[in-house]
Amino acid sequence: MELILSLTAFSFASFASHSGVSQVDSTPAVTQPAAEVAATQPAVIGLVGTVKDHSGQVVAGASVYAVAHGEGYISYSSATKVVLDDWGNDSSFFGLFKKNKNRSTGSTVTDQAGQFSIPKLKKGNFDLLVVHPTRGIAVVTQIKQPNTHQPLIVQLNAPTFVKGKLLHLPEDQYITLNNVDRLPWEKEPSAAVDRNLIFPTPQIWMQLTAETNANGEFSIGPLPMGGRWALEISQSVPSRNFSFNRLTIPFNITEGQSATIDYDFKALHQLSGLIKGPNDTNIADAAVVLETEKDGLKYQYGCVTDTDGRYSITGVPPGKYTMNVFRHVIKTGGG
Repeated sequence: MELILSLTAFSFASFASHSGVSQVDSTPAVTQPAAEVAATQPAVIGLVGTVKDHSGQVVAGASVYAVAHGEGYISYSSATKVVLDDWGNDSSFFGLFKKNKNRSTGSTVTDQAGQFSIPKLKKGNFDLLVVHPTRGIAVVTQIKQPNTHQPLIVQLNAPTFVKGKLLHLPEDQYITLNNVDRLPWEKEPSAAVDRNLIFPTPQIWMQLTAETNANGEFSIGPLPMGGRWALEISQSVPSRNFSFNRLTIPFNITEGQSATIDYDFKALHQLSGLIKGPNDTNIADAAVVLETEKDGLKYQYGCVTDTDGRYSITGVPPGKYTMNVFRHVIKTGGG
């Protein structure tokens, strides 16, 4: 199908036609994993406990990360692992920390008995992120650290993953997973905040990304919760210094299950055409995105116009769509 779109009043100043994430009527409560208190033990400086999976079995090899509430954050990425930071006072990558008598972040790995200990932490409340690559994930908020410390029992959520195959994926595409239902403490991201971040708590930031193997297969997880998610393939336009979602596929997933998403960029239908601007000029480096909604979830299929202003969107299922076209303005400073 060939479509020539003339943008007689086209504005290059903003993304005005791009509507972003669909709004939902209500936000479901997030169920945090249980943090049970075991028998009283001698006083300890720090956090100690045991990690169990959703069936109650102890978990060896689970990564445990702690941050003092209101004094730092845990940034978790399935691609770059974990960064802990106490607002610039003491930060490092992959759990390697400077020696500090009263640090506000810490990490460790559970032993064969599923036990962990993070010593030399400041007194006060802490948030915990506990992750095992196959057996699940847990987020526990505002753990109190009393003078006579009591070991915690942290239970992981049932392992929840998104897997699938992306065929004929174009180069320089970024695969991310986003939670469609906004969480209670999340606000609309500002220009300075990465919209791909997920916030199980205000102290814990997550970015779930993936790469495909030689066969186009990918896997993302474990996820912090079930519910409504969206697999997004984003593309950057370096010449215009912006990025957009080339593909958005929403889905529902139940905790403890796996969702499978297969997509072929060369299958189904193709929509091609030409984008023109004022004075009948062809518009290069513009994002062209088709949008449709089903059951309150937004699907997107898009591409970037070439140097002649032509576009070709492949892998489009049959249906009715709204077309959005936008391009970043490049401003140059005057003397």
